[in-house]
Amino acid sequence: MKEYMTFIEDPDKIKGPTELSLTIRDLEPGPRKYTGHNVIATVSPSPMPGADLLRVRHTNGLLLPQPWYIKVTKDIGDYLHERPYAGIVD
Repeated sequence: MKEYMTFIEDPDKIKGPTELSLTIRDLEPGPRKYTGHNVIATVSPSPMPGADLLRVRHTNGLLLPQPWYIKVTKDIGDYLHERPYAGIVD
C-alpha cells in the first residue's frame, strides 16, 4: 500500500468517495519521496477496497489525525485542468 499527502480546503465537505483533481506528494521512502503528482483520484475519509493511504492537511497546514484513502485514476501531467480545490470550495 502506497502513502500520499495532499492539502484539501474543507475536508468536512467530503463525506464519502469523491472524484477530485489533486496535487499529491508521494510519502514512500527512497529517492522519490515527496515527488509531486497532479492526478484525478477518488478520495474518501473511509476505507475503499484497493485504495492507498492519503494523509490530508487543511490548507492552513493542520494535519488531520486519521488517514484517508485514495485511488488514483489518472495522472494529468504538469498542470491541473482547473483551479486547485475547485471541486470543494463553494
